[in-house]
Amino acid sequence: IEKTLRSKLDGLRVIHQALHHKSPDFYCIYSSLSADIGNLGQSIYAAANATLNTYAYEQEQLRLAGKQSSRFISISWPYW
Repeated sequence: IEKTLRSKLDGLRVIHQALHHKSPDFYCIYSSLSADIGNLGQSIYAAANATLNTYAYEQEQLRLAGKQSSRFISISWPYW
């Protein structure tokens, strides 16, 4: 479980830290709709994507509070 969660969130954090000083207009995070509606047999994958969505939400709240300038957008793609 931890490996799946860490791979997605740690990667996002590294990118955010690497680009933070450049203040990009926005970050677009690609998640999965499974984070919102689940998918039989993929609960860990769904939890990892929900974590990405939560990170984007928290960062967007910081922007709205004036603590950072970049927008955070999370797109939950449906099943292919």
